[in-house]
Amino acid sequence: MEIENLDDLCNAVTEIKRDKENRRDYGVAKWSHRNDYPVFYTLAKAYNVDNVFECGTNGGMSACAWALALREMKKLGNVYTWDVQELRQVHHGMEISHKIVRHVESFHPTAGDVIRRVRRVHSGPALFFVDGDHSEKGCRADWVTILPHVRPGDAVVFHDYAGATGVKKIADELTESFNKYGYEITTNTGIYILEW
Repeated sequence: MEIENLDDLCNAVTEIKRDKENRRDYGVAKWSHRNDYPVFYTLAKAYNVDNVFECGTNGGMSACAWALALREMKKLGNVYTWDVQELRQVHHGMEISHKIVRHVESFHPTAGDVIRRVRRVHSGPALFFVDGDHSEKGCRADWVTILPHVRPGDAVVFHDYAGATGVKKIADELTESFNKYGYEITTNTGIYILEW
């Protein structure tokens, strides 16, 4: 299936059956649900972001949702995504449309340098998506990587807020310690947004 729009993405997610060989346990109680992707897409549009910085590529599904929104908003920016594994352009028999993937740049964990380079060129609002290691230690490490690059007007989105105690603990701690507004969107996995 070629993904060219949000409906294609949601339908493809529904069809994917993660077998034991491809499913990895990253401390996640539940894998992303088809209802998450319209939320991602809508958040990018609602915050009118120029770029998305995504920690935790996995299969590239959320990167597709962000890229769809950027494309439709006619943004020149991209989705910059990093993980311990490379972004696969074919995931479980699903091909990501070239119209979307051209908005996605994948790299291995050298995130700080990439974010710094992009933020020098694009000064507009950004969205930081934290969906890497879901342990408290791992989530804190991801936050430490992105913190120096977060600016007023940006949004920080934590995935698996409802299903991973490490993510919830860090997101709640940051909301309180930085005195920022945060809110949860209830989905199967839980999405928490911290406005900077």
